[in-house]
Amino acid sequence: MQKAHRRCRVALPPKSSKLKDSERIVVFDDDRDAAELVRDLLTAAVPSRVVDIAGDWDTLQSLLQADVEYHAFVSDFDVPGAAFEDVVALQRACEAPPIVLFTGALDEQHAVHALRGGACDFVPKDQPERLPSAVERAIQTGRLQRARRHLEERYALAVAGSMDAIWDWDLRTDAMYVSPRWHEMLGDQEGNSIGSGKSWLDRMHPEDLAFVKR
Repeated sequence: MQKAHRRCRVALPPKSSKLKDSERIVVFDDDRDAAELVRDLLTAAVPSRVVDIAGDWDTLQSLLQADVEYHAFVSDFDVPGAAFEDVVALQRACEAPPIVLFTGALDEQHAVHALRGGACDFVPKDQPERLPSAVERAIQTGRLQRARRHLEERYALAVAGSMDAIWDWDLRTDAMYVSPRWHEMLGDQEGNSIGSGKSWLDRMHPEDLAFVKR
């Protein structure tokens, strides 16, 4: 039985710094009644929340690519014209928050597959009371991810601006990273990758090797 595709048109949110003052959530579902239920549930839990509804793929793209910071992303699995893999790819490309699946189109086995494929949580549409807590968990997860990205960006800037040669050796996997400055200080070509601890040890002088291996 095919699902009717209802197009949902929404005005794009204005580009304003005030959008960061409250939690903003995007809902992707071609079923208008289901999308409005999500909005009612989430705003009942936190009245200051702003919920934007996308009923089709083009609207979802416009919302996620706009200059708006979203804190949660609720999506149906079966929206005509939008494979779930494409939704995940768009979410990652736009650095959107984790996806909470709110759908009646999946059994438990396929839900597990969807979770492995990019969703952070799954709520069946016949259990809508579970949605607010799932979204709250996703918001917390998104905050942690943004904080981690911020720290990584600051660290990358600090490394790029320093004159230090940075290297990291994962002893569990033997994977090794060396910074461009490392190559420069040793007069090496950056293309000559040091991809493992073994490749690093192979470059050592034989007289130093025994000492280093101790």
